[in-house]
Amino acid sequence: MYSGQSIACDTAIVLDCGDERRLGVRKAIADGAERVINIDHHGTNTFFGDAAYVEPEASATGEILFRLFRVAEIELTRDIARYLYTAICSDTGCFAYSNASPDSFRIAAELIGYGIDHAEIARQLFNCVELGSELLKAELTSSIHSYYGGRLRTVTADEAIAEKYGVDPREISDLVELPRRIRGTEVAVSIKYSGGKLRASLRSNGDVTVDKVALKFGGGGHAKAAGCSIEAPSIDVAEQMIVQAFGELFG
Repeated sequence: MYSGQSIACDTAIVLDCGDERRLGVRKAIADGAERVINIDHHGTNTFFGDAAYVEPEASATGEILFRLFRVAEIELTRDIARYLYTAICSDTGCFAYSNASPDSFRIAAELIGYGIDHAEIARQLFNCVELGSELLKAELTSSIHSYYGGRLRTVTADEAIAEKYGVDPREISDLVELPRRIRGTEVAVSIKYSGGKLRASLRSNGDVTVDKVALKFGGGGHAKAAGCSIEAPSIDVAEQMIVQAFGELFG
């Protein structure tokens, strides 16, 4: 794992990151570079760096790279195709999210033509978990909170419950899907406490744009998928802050 030391280089290319603050320890790489190129698809991108190429209409940064490779006449290999397909598959929820466009499917079809095992990629991304993670999710499902007549549903997890099942809280990236899949949910929120920080994932099943709420807390993302960190004394307080913020949208 990268330790955060500064690395002198000519160019640092930042992919799929809407805000320089989200680079974490990797910001040292950007700081040590003579120039920074920002390639992204988040509508809330801050256009940091010396050059920013942002396509909010793209479902994934992998789509943008595919098109850039074509323009630059870079020949794709099987490995490159696998990486690009993984990026697109991940950001579209295996092409189940509303951001999957006709271009997403066309590009995916072309990448599959390079002989990649697309079924195994999908399995590794969405259907391959540790037993501890599943047991943790089963317990959390029973503690989902509903607000505004069930239009907003939340789930929270702290380090204590993660330790109970031997799971690193940072590795649980899809908790928000627990409340999201319940019928009637318009907005789903998961809040995790890990490493002294409270992080929220926001997802919309309908017309509510969750990136506006994420921006209020210094975060960002897409209209239907966003995230942020919350400054609060406890996970319960953070949850209520999020609930109140969405109350303004639900009316």
